[in-house]
Amino acid sequence: MRHLFTQKTRTKFSQQSRKCKYGVDNTFLYYNCVYFSCFAALVLFSFQIFALDCTQALTNLMSASDQKLNVRYYTRTEQLAHLILVSDEGLLLSNGEKLSTGARGLIYVVTLEGELIASVNLTKIIHHTTLAMGQPILAAGWFAVQHGRIQTLSNESGHYKPTKNHLQFMINYLVSKGVSLRGAFIGDFSSASGGTFFTFH
Repeated sequence: MRHLFTQKTRTKFSQQSRKCKYGVDNTFLYYNCVYFSCFAALVLFSFQIFALDCTQALTNLMSASDQKLNVRYYTRTEQLAHLILVSDEGLLLSNGEKLSTGARGLIYVVTLEGELIASVNLTKIIHHTTLAMGQPILAAGWFAVQHGRIQTLSNESGHYKPTKNHLQFMINYLVSKGVSLRGAFIGDFSSASGGTFFTFH
């Protein structure tokens, strides 16, 4: 079934800006605001093969782009060292201490396995793709945390360019694990005009 992902489609992918990356949004593959739908008419097996093929092609393109920009990817060991635990006590370090980021905050991703990975942002070295090891994500952005409690949360990511759906996923992800967002500032950066903020109630 790999003929479903044609050379013409591959060429269309390659013509996109090298600065634009992708995430996974439900049954769509996201790439620089271009959605390629895996049509319902395809049987489940065909859809899985198609999705895997699309994802692999995009991963290869992203890796090549990041190599040109000298962006490094974490190893699995490094990724686990930046794993953030999520519980009704808030956001915790791996040793159980409550996370405090300071005003600078941290960039974060939620991997396809549901792991929250966070780190400082170092221009041209550490980016969202670094945290995700160059793989698709469920959510990405920036947050500031004080004693485990989220003060500010956004979906700002120049690499993955998350949508409102990704931000809503992140909110649901945290709330479902018992994290209180009451009073937190939530920033949506999915619009080209810049970020808009609201207070979570």
